[in-house]
Amino acid sequence: MIIKVWVSSRNAGTTVFDGNVWKSVNTIYPDFPEVSVEKIMSEGDTLWVATTIGVVKIENDDLTIYADEEFKLPSADVIDVARDKNGNLWFGTSQGLGIWSVGVLTSVNDFSTVSIPLSSVYPNPVSEYFTIGLKPATVGGKRRVEVVNIKGSVIVSSELAGTEDKVIINTADWNSGIYVYKIYSEESIETGKIVKQ
Repeated sequence: MIIKVWVSSRNAGTTVFDGNVWKSVNTIYPDFPEVSVEKIMSEGDTLWVATTIGVVKIENDDLTIYADEEFKLPSADVIDVARDKNGNLWFGTSQGLGIWSVGVLTSVNDFSTVSIPLSSVYPNPVSEYFTIGLKPATVGGKRRVEVVNIKGSVIVSSELAGTEDKVIINTADWNSGIYVYKIYSEESIETGKIVKQ
């Protein structure tokens, strides 16, 4: 079924026009929560729906509900959803921001944690090693680098001395795929993707 138009109101539910008739969203997706829909973002065959009980993902007619407890959102009251140029999903909630990068969600408590990039990462894609070059603003304070696989498991965690300006990570034993790196500093968190060939 090709869904063309979604219409939602705060208290009257959500209806869908499939090109021929209007239907309640629950007749198409029986598990869709009967809550207010705040925003719908369409990406090809995938819909991301911001609701007052979390995020609903509809992909190829399969429905998944991500509530704040399991999804680690700052709040279940999701107001907005958007994707940035790096492929990260951002969720605006009534209690703060969340960013979902390659299936790993990080809460962002306030805008002071969102800043310009702390590093340069090269090469990317990677075959045996990659380097994270830290910018001067992050040298001197407490820092930690983590790399997480697609399942969310931390496979590298390294505390950095205040004088280190780069980290070299061996990927020779890693499976091919996408990994997420996180750089924690005293002021912020930077996340990005690494592709292992």
